[in-house]
Amino acid sequence: MKRRRLLGFTGTFLAIVLLGLGLLQTQFFARFLLSQAGRTLGLELSASAIHYQLRGTPALEVSGLSAKQIGQDTPLLKSQRIEVTLPWQTLRNLGAPLVLERIALDAPVLDIPALQRWLASRPSAETTQLPTLRSGLSVHQGQVRNNDWDIENITLTLPHFVPTQPMQLRVSGRYIDAPLQANANLHIDLDSPEALLNKRSADLRSRGTLDIHGDGWNLSTQISLAGPLRIGKDSVLLKPAKIGIAGRYAVGTTQTSFKLSLDGPMLFDDANWRFVPVAVTLQGDNLVPSFTARGQIAAGRELRLRLDGTMAHWPSGWPALPVPLSANAAPYTFTLRYTGTPDLANTTQLTLQQDKTHFEATFQLPDVLRWIDGNNSTPLPPLTGKLTTPRIEMSGVILEGVEVELDSNHE
Repeated sequence: MKRRRLLGFTGTFLAIVLLGLGLLQTQFFARFLLSQAGRTLGLELSASAIHYQLRGTPALEVSGLSAKQIGQDTPLLKSQRIEVTLPWQTLRNLGAPLVLERIALDAPVLDIPALQRWLASRPSAETTQLPTLRSGLSVHQGQVRNNDWDIENITLTLPHFVPTQPMQLRVSGRYIDAPLQANANLHIDLDSPEALLNKRSADLRSRGTLDIHGDGWNLSTQISLAGPLRIGKDSVLLKPAKIGIAGRYAVGTTQTSFKLSLDGPMLFDDANWRFVPVAVTLQGDNLVPSFTARGQIAAGRELRLRLDGTMAHWPSGWPALPVPLSANAAPYTFTLRYTGTPDLANTTQLTLQQDKTHFEATFQLPDVLRWIDGNNSTPLPPLTGKLTTPRIEMSGVILEGVEVELDSNHE
């Protein structure tokens, strides 16, 4: 007991000495705290100016913060201003364990390649210790930079943070990967931030809005996402991922709404979102087919679709089928192939099969939507394809063994 009291008295005495030195030399004590925090995180921390207050709750204000991996030139984190408030207990314990009251950052910039190099440099047997934030974290006008994409105008609110406990985060920002832009506003729940940083999986749940804009088109969605998350050297993996999207797609004056669900591993790597393999369910308005399918999806600067599935019925907003095709309630099997820009403006390949009726076509979706919407100068749809069916009836005339070819280049 006497030994514990002596150690406690010694720690308090050292803290008082340090405080006294800080009063005489303003920068010394604050830089000592930076050094302790850097040592905890395995980083070299520096700043252009440091101020602190000792009245009430001690507070540290840092301008021009830079956090580098030792031996590297590019900071993994910079910030115009960072304010840290911390309890007296942290001062008495000389920063170990690191318990802070709150952190607020103005205009921070996170460099993903530098962050990945730092994470990769950590010994596999070593765990990274994160600080506890009693009153959480806030970020204003943040940025994330990568070789292929950037995120700007980040606002982040984290009410409370304990590394081993569930985290609730609200974040908004603008993702830029020209010509794409996406504005996001998300609520994120993570069960163990410490596990994630130490290369173990952590359960992720997210919900919010995502609005994507391209050249002449936009997609507004409400999105939900759940699954075990793992961060790799150059990638982010959610396996398995369950994603629900309720959206509205607009191109020109044509708009259509839908609900989409994806189930399968989701990999973000090299500025691309990949779902391989993936189970897909789609429902929507009269222009959107209702189907289930399996296959592959990749989305980034280029969109790639490879789906095989079943369509429940012919959408009411599509051109009416002739008898007896219109009376057949059997589902359609289909294949869908697309590689091109995310607005589906390039060529889509589609095959449909219902009993002995077979249809195959190539088309550009925006052109077809405009034609369906009535913006057309021809009674025939803008597609190239071929229909074969045993029998159809048109204007009272019955035709058997029918083969019909359509050419989008017709006059």
